[in-house]
Amino acid sequence: MLDTGFEWLQRASALGRRPCKLEGEHPEPVRKFNGTIPTLQVSDGTTNHTDHEQRKALEEHGQRTSWVSRLLSAWPPAYQYNILDPSTSQIRLFRLAAPQKDGYIRGSLETFDLEDTPPFYALSYVWGPRHPSRSVHINGYHVKIRHNLYNFFQCFGWMCTRETIFRASGLDGPSTSMLSFDTYLWIDQLCINQQSIEERNHQVQRMSQIYQQAEQAIAWLGADSERIPDALRATKKHVENSTEPDETMEIFAATFIRDAEYWKRLWVVQELLLAKDVTLMSGTACLKWQQLEHFCFGGGGPNFLPSELCHRMHIFLAYRHETYRAQLDDFTILIRRFSTSLCADPRDKVYALLGMLSSRAVLVPDYAKSVQQVFDDAVEYAVSSSIFRLGEKATWHFNDIFEALIILGAEMGLIENNATSQSDHDRARLMKHTERVFEEKFELYKRIDSLRKSWYDKYEGITPRPGGLATSSKKEYRISTRRPGGIVLNRD
Repeated sequence: MLDTGFEWLQRASALGRRPCKLEGEHPEPVRKFNGTIPTLQVSDGTTNHTDHEQRKALEEHGQRTSWVSRLLSAWPPAYQYNILDPSTSQIRLFRLAAPQKDGYIRGSLETFDLEDTPPFYALSYVWGPRHPSRSVHINGYHVKIRHNLYNFFQCFGWMCTRETIFRASGLDGPSTSMLSFDTYLWIDQLCINQQSIEERNHQVQRMSQIYQQAEQAIAWLGADSERIPDALRATKKHVENSTEPDETMEIFAATFIRDAEYWKRLWVVQELLLAKDVTLMSGTACLKWQQLEHFCFGGGGPNFLPSELCHRMHIFLAYRHETYRAQLDDFTILIRRFSTSLCADPRDKVYALLGMLSSRAVLVPDYAKSVQQVFDDAVEYAVSSSIFRLGEKATWHFNDIFEALIILGAEMGLIENNATSQSDHDRARLMKHTERVFEEKFELYKRIDSLRKSWYDKYEGITPRPGGLATSSKKEYRISTRRPGGIVLNRD
């Protein structure tokens, strides 16, 4: 069927979409030329053209009518990211602009040093499927984003607009500093140049610091289900009214665990556990993390226990408390707890856990490496970190380390973890490799420990004590990690 350009513009306008095909949008009219009249077909999502290719196709086929010229002139070019200095801690922050009549999402990106940023909020969310994609206009250019992030901008923008009206009119509204068009946001999909592997490596290393430094994390649960916003509102109302939980509330609370894809994803683990504060958001409904904790553990104890569907929620609630935080520094525990969570890139089964480790200098994200290379790095790190943390006792925990690596290898698609001959072969191969790495790292540990002890033996009468105090009959020494050698003369 053939449409004139005017009819197509009318139809696109009626759909509330841009009258031009952007990469990844589906299903929308794709312009194909037959002579001088464009034939409109619905894309099946199998063909992807860059902006340059689409422009070239329009120019090379047929006569360029006036409506095609208007489309090309109105089509903003793709945004070109400035290069961040990898030797510094530079990041980009996004600021959403107030909506205009045309309905497009607009904003700006600014570069700051992480040590000197304005107050900002970090978005924790699920990227979602590639199609359909949308676009956001940044500094006059367009950047493609996925549908879930587009929904967030629509809801967040509407809430900011409502808050602006409340403030301007002096009415008593749900005031919060978060809801403002002056708010800076860190969103990985926009603030990281996803086409640059070097920048991704650099910025992923900074993610733990970003979420720790943010004023709070916004946990976006999506807007595709009406049940989740209703559950958030009901939970908030229940907490504010201080009523006793009942079976109905248990079902309601389980709703946003069961229906939200958010809780099943791996990257959100460090984002939630490292953030200073968290606000849950779905649609235009919000719930503070403290309200969720009060709902589940009100009165100082677990007087309300959700169903098994809420098991992961309880893990999040528990690990945000200092009592359990120390366990996050054990790589094998993190693997057992969280590696079964979902992520698109198998390498993220390792990289998404690094932000919670204090000693991760030897394991640096590198997306130029293959999945097997990343797994081999994880094996070495798991073994070496356990040995240097446990000392000679690490030999007692070898089986625990090995089983954690079996889980990780299976989740990364490298090991068959079932009752088959292939599984037995994979386990035997990994066992041999792990034993070799363990022997190498343990031998290194023993040499370092021997050097440390021999260094102490040079000082006659000095006996290291727990707590760092070393004494002799003549002088007192204190062990220090701030000076070479580790011992400082105590002159008191």
